[in-house]
Amino acid sequence: MALSTLILGDGSRARATGQVIGYVVEVWFDPPLPVPLVGYAPGHEPAPRPSGIGVLTSGVDLDRLRFRVEKDGAVAGLATLTGIWRADCLHVVEQSDEPLDPEPWQPYWTTPPCPPPPQGWPQVPEWSNIEPSPPESIPGRVSVVAFRPTPTQVVLVVATSQPDAAEALLRPIYGDALCVVASRWSPDQVEAVRRALQEHWAEWGVYEFGSQAGAAIPDS
Repeated sequence: MALSTLILGDGSRARATGQVIGYVVEVWFDPPLPVPLVGYAPGHEPAPRPSGIGVLTSGVDLDRLRFRVEKDGAVAGLATLTGIWRADCLHVVEQSDEPLDPEPWQPYWTTPPCPPPPQGWPQVPEWSNIEPSPPESIPGRVSVVAFRPTPTQVVLVVATSQPDAAEALLRPIYGDALCVVASRWSPDQVEAVRRALQEHWAEWGVYEFGSQAGAAIPDS
């Protein structure tokens, strides 16, 4: 599994919304981070400071920030920045004070990788969730994803390194609303990737990571 696809390379173009902090002679771009609900009296809020997990930028107009604040020589505010990643710095080529427009929610996984049963995938109430919740101890479990062929169909798709054992456990529970596939990766390989990301968290500028399903064509 190549980790390079998860990392910005020199010359990559990137666009994101976040907080810009101008502090001393540097301008940092922070991800959208949780804000502690601490009650400060007006005028007694702490001065803006970089979080330590942001990235350096160049070419930002600090006068164009949304919700701009200035205190003790530091400036902060929100912006959407588009830039080129080069030499560990985001060189901004476009700046907006409007956040990126969220896309309307649509189910990402719609076509299960198994053929439907003769009578089709089972019908459920519109946008229902999988019931009951999948057990944690699925043999060889790599990923578990709910596919939605239509708003009234939901199929549990399980990728596992032990498909026969997983099938024996899950088929009595989910019946025709189940699709078990052999995973290209083993749980140990996925865990090795997780450990590598954790070990290089600061070096690679990783803000967060987690499990995600993806389509892959097996090696021929």
